Amino acid sequence: LFCSVVVGISARVLNTTSPADPALLSPRQYQHTDPDSGTQLDCDKCPAGTHVSLHCSLTAVRECSRCPEGTFTRGENGLQKCHPCRSPCPGGFVEKATCKPTQDRVCTCPTNSFLSGAGGTECKPHSLCPPGTRVRRRGSETDDVVCKPCTKGTFSDSSSLKCRTHTICHAQGLLTSGTRETDNVCRPLSTSSAKPFTTTPLPGPAKAVLLQEPSSATPPSALSGPVHEGQRPSS
Repeated sequence: LFCSVVVGISARVLNTTSPADPALLSPRQYQHTDPDSGTQLDCDKCPAGTHVSLHCSLTAVRECSRCPEGTFTRGENGLQKCHPCRSPCPGGFVEKATCKPTQDRVCTCPTNSFLSGAGGTECKPHSLCPPGTRVRRRGSETDDVVCKPCTKGTFSDSSSLKCRTHTICHAQGLLTSGTRETDNVCRPLSTSSAKPFTTTPLPGPAKAVLLQEPSSATPPSALSGPVHEGQRPSS
């Protein structure tokens, strides 16, 4: 009983198919022709990060080996050799993903720059939207910034993600109308129309009255009083 079970499993794993009927091939299998018998076999693929080191046969399943350093395979495969990784990133680029058995090396442009040039051979900084425009679409690793003019009633006087609304002049009145690049300029407030600034004194203690002292130059007669007729001042 045990032997019959093993034979049954082997028959399913190593099932042969006709070349005229490829639809029966599983996506997790690849076809291989056995060199000894000439039979076409459906072999199981090897997992990502490995490759087929020995194909399946009528009596054995396939064998897998890990990808050597500097090579990779992304998914299940029937490859006899792994793919070589890309060369180290050139100057001006940064390594986004390292080379390892399950993935290739990925080089990209630094932050705030994008891939440009013929065949994407250089990195250029993202453009700055000029005055009068705003950012419509931010830049990415592969595309530059896309700008869009400010709509009526708005402006931008420097590189900006969005446009600002023109200032509304109320009491002052409008001196100069704004544009897509400049804001409205309002008239300055008139000094004649401004109310005088007054203050009301706060109640407080009464101020002391300053009495003037008599002058030392006052004549003596004024101090001794009037002199009566016929009377002389005593000596």
